[in-house]
Amino acid sequence: MTATLPLALLRELQVAAPAPAWSLLAQYALEACETNGTGLPADTAARVRDEALRALDTWLAGAGWDLWCEFGTAVPRTADRLFAWWDAVPTGTGAAVLILDGLSLRELPLLREGAAAHGFAVTAAEAAAAELPGDTNTFAAALGVTARNTLANNHPPAAFRLAGACTEVANLPWADCAALIKAEPRWMFWHEWPDTRFHDGSTFQALARNAANTFADAAFWGFLKRLATGRRLLVTSDHGYAHIGSFQDTDGDAKTWLRAAFGGGRIAADGELGPWSPPLALALEGRQGRVRMPLGRRKWPVPGGNASLGHGGLTLLEVLSPFIELRLQD
Repeated sequence: MTATLPLALLRELQVAAPAPAWSLLAQYALEACETNGTGLPADTAARVRDEALRALDTWLAGAGWDLWCEFGTAVPRTADRLFAWWDAVPTGTGAAVLILDGLSLRELPLLREGAAAHGFAVTAAEAAAAELPGDTNTFAAALGVTARNTLANNHPPAAFRLAGACTEVANLPWADCAALIKAEPRWMFWHEWPDTRFHDGSTFQALARNAANTFADAAFWGFLKRLATGRRLLVTSDHGYAHIGSFQDTDGDAKTWLRAAFGGGRIAADGELGPWSPPLALALEGRQGRVRMPLGRRKWPVPGGNASLGHGGLTLLEVLSPFIELRLQD
């Protein structure tokens, strides 16, 4: 059953300025994913968490759509939070950042459960903002590099903003990733999971089960133990993802316009937005310029069928990322 928007939250959103409104929205999304689906099978729990935010996405695509125009400045961006965290680690103290590409807030309870079972404590958890649009290259640009793969094999360019970090990018098994971590005190490791799963055509249910298996896997936690030994450890992501398969179908002129503007994707170059009010899409300014993104949980049929999963649009679980500090317990 789809959750309804709490009346108290709606009243607060209607009178709040954009920055406090977005603070409320981000906290609500974080808590909804933390508290829903407990004790259920992984795929059912992921669906329940997804549905818990449907009413809020609907409101943000309708009465609250203008709040999206303030998202890029009102919510602390993951990259900026990452730089602040990195710089705050005292000189002489180790630090490690693990970026799990495409990890969403839905997976946070699984990460917590796995941490508790494998000797880790979660010392801080928040929701931070992905770049706009929410994709890998845009986040890489926010880190000061042209693409994710430029950070592979510990060859960060001079513009990379995590000073002193050894860097690695991989899509290897977790035990092989652990073997790549050497004694240097500061690391940034960008793993391509789970992004590769939904770009390879995984279903929402299969991805949920895979995430549950990953966060229960001793090899994954062995990798994190290697990262966390002698270092503070942060786990985050570049963007979340949308369960497009559950979105509402559009029809008529709206379907024609969305298909012409976005094809089978969720990002398009700046351009006209059509006559709709509320709009079907917004053109917003990101670090790399102005782009169009579809607004809310709507889909439009395309030749070959819609993808089950994707990212780049304006829904909460696409544009919010988990920002989690873990501590290896004695």
